[in-house]
Amino acid sequence: MEISVLSGPSPVNRAFDPAAAGRKSQWRSALRRLPWPALALAGLSALSLPTQATAAGDKVACPEIEGLNVASLKRSTLVGELHGTNESPAFVAALACHILTSGHTLTMALEIPRTEQDRIRSYLLSNGSAADRAAMLKGAFWAIDKADGRSSAAMVNLIERLRYLRSVKLPLIDVVTIDVAAGEDDAANDRDRLMSQAFDRITKTPSDYVVGLVGNYHAKKTDGAPWNPRARFMAGYLPASALTTLDVGYSGGAAWICVPECGVSEFGASSKPAAAEGFSLRFVNKDGGAYDGIYNVGRLSPSLPARSGGG
Repeated sequence: MEISVLSGPSPVNRAFDPAAAGRKSQWRSALRRLPWPALALAGLSALSLPTQATAAGDKVACPEIEGLNVASLKRSTLVGELHGTNESPAFVAALACHILTSGHTLTMALEIPRTEQDRIRSYLLSNGSAADRAAMLKGAFWAIDKADGRSSAAMVNLIERLRYLRSVKLPLIDVVTIDVAAGEDDAANDRDRLMSQAFDRITKTPSDYVVGLVGNYHAKKTDGAPWNPRARFMAGYLPASALTTLDVGYSGGAAWICVPECGVSEFGASSKPAAAEGFSLRFVNKDGGAYDGIYNVGRLSPSLPARSGGG
């Protein structure tokens, strides 16, 4: 499975070390020597220089995430979600904003088939017009009859927010699609392993942080599920010590999800007491080590398929 990201020496998987700042300038010097076509293929901006990133960061307001300290994150983070809500993609957009405006480079991974990579990357390099968005949504993944919550309007809004952050010269390195194509590669129920390999390759690129938005079972470090006690998920194939996994907390609401019929389903609160409104993050051993923390988003609201024009 090919992933179009810049190759280079493997960075160390750990929380950000300020002593590594010198290495950042070396990477950026190397990037400046690359021709523009190579940077475009890698989703890189030739303008992501430290002084420019700082200036841009001063102008961008990020939604508050109570309890967030960027330095407390390990280099790689998987954010687990219930598909088809507005809140989880919005939380990830806010997290990306905080990482980028603090001066760190970021690569984002999305649970979208690799066949959509070129269209999404073209959108990231565009002006974000209605025509640009329509071109991105031409892919089969966005078809309404296949919508499972991942191809939501909220996911498009996340991609748009990442495009905007890059456009103001914040150091977003790339947005990489890590899922297998429909009916491809996963015939042997090997999808989580293949997704983990795709994510692991991203961690070997020159980026301070790597953040992935995936379904909450994919973000589970421990084995086991109600339908298969031996099931291993994406996070279970990755080095646990180098990875932060977060599960979503909410105070109830609804999501566009397939259970198994696709549509809007209502949910009660995920925890007792119910999660407070607004974004917050707390690190706590959840479900016997399955997750390293919980991000709370308040009440869930459904996000309909992007092609339907729903919110």
